[in-house]
Amino acid sequence: MGKKKDGGIPNKDIYDRMNFLYQAATLYSQNPLKKYSHHLSSQLKSVSKKLVIRMDPSIKRTICKKCDGVLIPGKTCELDVNEFLVNVVCNVCQHSKRFPIPRLLEKELTVDKQPTE
Repeated sequence: MGKKKDGGIPNKDIYDRMNFLYQAATLYSQNPLKKYSHHLSSQLKSVSKKLVIRMDPSIKRTICKKCDGVLIPGKTCELDVNEFLVNVVCNVCQHSKRFPIPRLLEKELTVDKQPTE
């Protein structure tokens, strides 16, 4: 019988592979070999789907849903910031994504308001 490791991360090797694929995709997106970057990020998405592992939302937001390119502001995508939304447009396929800006002021106001007796 083998010993169980307490406090270990399950599927650590898979997370390491996904981390490597993401880092390699961001590196190749800045080089002339952009097709390789698209391939690596599509591999990243397929690994996470196949093994039913959720990607962090910050990583998901940096990958284009249409062409699987890595979105780096100023290099591979353009940002347009409104009062309520951030619009990200991919330079390769012209696909746009919108993300709401969290309202920090409303959260601060609700925390500051406490019932008075």
